[in-house]
Amino acid sequence: MTHGQTNRRGSLLRVAALGLLLALLPVLCSASSLSAKRENMTINWAPVVVEYEPSATAQDVMLPLPEGAKLVGGLRYTVTAEDGRVVLSYASVTLTTRRSPEQAAGEYTAKLPGNPRPEVVEGKSGKRLVLAVGNEEEVRTVTITAQDGGARVELVRALQSALPQGTPPELRQGPERRGPRGRMMRRGREGGMRA
Repeated sequence: MTHGQTNRRGSLLRVAALGLLLALLPVLCSASSLSAKRENMTINWAPVVVEYEPSATAQDVMLPLPEGAKLVGGLRYTVTAEDGRVVLSYASVTLTTRRSPEQAAGEYTAKLPGNPRPEVVEGKSGKRLVLAVGNEEEVRTVTITAQDGGARVELVRALQSALPQGTPPELRQGPERRGPRGRMMRRGREGGMRA
């Protein structure tokens, strides 16, 4: 296996892992409807704001839409820490174009960093061309399938930085608390709890 194939496979694995994490966001956000939603939540005991938008733009995925392409759908999730830092972001744009899958793949190969070559992925739904680039914090993919007289293209950009860390509730409480049998516990000088 060449170095380039290893990098592409690594990128695809990162996409799969991040996709799994992001697949939980609709459940967490209760975003069963297709309307925009903003919700305050807690991750790792730190407050965050989760936003869902039922649309995304070329700027969100950091890839241009081909001239004459028809936008079919999109979505965007963003998780922002209390300090305003984006800790998780996922944007997807789906479009159709009159270009062949190979032509669309060629155009996106030229636009992605490192000019990745498309991987052919065969599955139950047929053949797909997949381009993927990524690093520790960002993954971008282009998935192209043949469609009547052209191609269907899904553009995805996912970002993840360090998740915020808060203080667990048991460490935020005062110097005394109740133990497992209801006995009053006090924090000792070494920081541990004692009866």
